[in-house]
Amino acid sequence: LGGAAAIESVSNNKRTFVMDKKAPFSAAAAIYPICYKTIKDLEAPLLILIGEADVRTPAAVCRAMQVTTKDDVEYNLIVYPNAGHGYDSQHSWYYDQAASEDTIKRLKEFFAKYLKR
Repeated sequence: LGGAAAIESVSNNKRTFVMDKKAPFSAAAAIYPICYKTIKDLEAPLLILIGEADVRTPAAVCRAMQVTTKDDVEYNLIVYPNAGHGYDSQHSWYYDQAASEDTIKRLKEFFAKYLKR
C-alpha cells in the first residue's frame, strides 16, 4: 500500500511526475513494493525491504532493477529469505516474526539517519 509511490517520491522515473529540482521527500522506504525495471535519478535515500517468497511483488524484480542515483544517494535493498507478502503483519499467513522485527529496526535506523525533527 504505497511502496511504488514511495519509490516514485524520491526518483525521477517520470511515471507519476517529473521533478524539476529536488525530491519532495528527504528519504523513503518501501516494504514489499512493486518494483520497476529501472529507478532513474534517485534523488533521496531509498530503502526497500521485501521477502524472497513474495509471489505478489517478487523480490527478483527488485534485485534486477537498474538504479541510477544523483550525488551518491544511498540505496539499499534488503531481501528476507523465507518471508512472503505481508510478512510484517501478524494477521498474514506469511507473518515472519524475525523479518518483521528486523524491518522495524532497520526502518527506525534509516529514518533516524535521514530525517531531522
